[in-house]
Amino acid sequence: MSGQSQALWDRWFRRTAESQEYWQSVRENAKSQLALRHQLHSVQKTQTASEAELSDAERRCDEAQGAFSLRQKLWLEKVEEREALRRLFPELRWPADVSALEQDDFQIKGLWQDAGLNKLRSELFAAALQLHEAWLAQVCRQNAGFRANIFAVSELLSNKRPQDDAHFLPIWQSLFLMVPVVSSTFASFANQFRGLGPGTLGWVFIDEAGQAVPQAAVGALFRAQRSIIVGDPLQIEPVFAVAIRLIGALSELSPVTAGREYALNNTSVQRLADRANRFGALLIREDGSPDLFVGSPLRVHCRCIDPMFKVSNRIAYQEKMIFGLKSREQDDGPPMRCKSAWIDIKGSVRNNQEVVAQTDFVSELVFRIYQRDRKLPFLYIISPFKAVAKALKSALGPDEWRQKIGNLKPPNKTDLTEWLKQRIGTVHTFQGKEEDTVTMVLGVDNQTLGAAAWASSKPNLLNVALTRAKRRFFIVGDQTVWSPMNYFDEARRELPVRTGAEILGTVN
Repeated sequence: MSGQSQALWDRWFRRTAESQEYWQSVRENAKSQLALRHQLHSVQKTQTASEAELSDAERRCDEAQGAFSLRQKLWLEKVEEREALRRLFPELRWPADVSALEQDDFQIKGLWQDAGLNKLRSELFAAALQLHEAWLAQVCRQNAGFRANIFAVSELLSNKRPQDDAHFLPIWQSLFLMVPVVSSTFASFANQFRGLGPGTLGWVFIDEAGQAVPQAAVGALFRAQRSIIVGDPLQIEPVFAVAIRLIGALSELSPVTAGREYALNNTSVQRLADRANRFGALLIREDGSPDLFVGSPLRVHCRCIDPMFKVSNRIAYQEKMIFGLKSREQDDGPPMRCKSAWIDIKGSVRNNQEVVAQTDFVSELVFRIYQRDRKLPFLYIISPFKAVAKALKSALGPDEWRQKIGNLKPPNKTDLTEWLKQRIGTVHTFQGKEEDTVTMVLGVDNQTLGAAAWASSKPNLLNVALTRAKRRFFIVGDQTVWSPMNYFDEARRELPVRTGAEILGTVN
């Protein structure tokens, strides 16, 4: 090959190589431009979304600022209203912070209380009653249409069923226009309010809910729009006759009840209501039993003075109760003119838990009070045990009075029968009642300690007995048997020991 040809070949080769490199760079550049375009599109898309989010955030910010301005304006209006109320009702008080609610003064007096405001509330209520009375007088006039409703109410309360079940509700509504509150028991609720469906009663108030098994309240709560449940889980618990083994077996039939949290022997209407309450307090139990959550606790106690308040507060409420009366001092008023005491009377058991010497002492005490006052005494005689209550009623029966009070005229038989029914019984029958003087007869001797262990297994029974008494409380029992028992040891520490003869000597 000539030199000229070689030069041409070399030039062509270089151009070809340069051309390949060129087109390679073109391709790579195209790819780079395509990737950049994709990135640019993504950035533009993100920018558009960010701008939309920013715009939405600005809009929401404007709305929030508007809402804040409105709330601020409302707040200032409320502050002005509060200051106006302060000037109008200067006694109104409220806590500076949550911790202030623990102060006794706030617990006792409550919030938003003022003598002038309360007077206005009372006057408003009285005016509302007068208006209601005037309305009722008008609609019950001759030929007025509401008279027929009253006759329908009378028929319903006489246990007569209306011709149309749809009339049940308007008849009850007519009654509630005249009598806004109707009292009933769980046992009679289904029959009394038959024909009423769910949500037909505005309010249902359940009192002494700590004594009620949950199943008993289902019908009432089913018919209620709203309910207020009041009770004390540290007083008398539900009484049931179903065997615990059967309760357990029935609970196992459903995974819902397998944990036995709804079992008759484990809970009450009050405990379930407490569990559903957003507000409450946790009682730490020092006796080893599970801690207890109490919903919306009412801590101010306004019935008992010491030592009843002090012992009850210590054994049941971890001293969280607040004394709400003006004075703690006992008096020596009738029917027993002496201060609270533990009357130490020993003896052997005759029937189950009854100690004859204790029965004889209490009956003699009642006879002497009757001879002095010429009337049956205003006091309660209670016991943890049916056998003791039965023996006391027998010892104070109509046939016993003639030989005990000499020539004095005995009480009327009807009055005595009613007195025995209302004044002597087990602790369970006195839940919710109160009296100035209460005598608790314990019974039991060293051969029947199992009964004492049962009565002292929880604070509930002694707590109920103590808190029935407003001014004086007496325990009649063998202190060597009972003072070692749980909770009764606290009562023994607070009550001075007296003999039966000393107490009888005060009745003169």
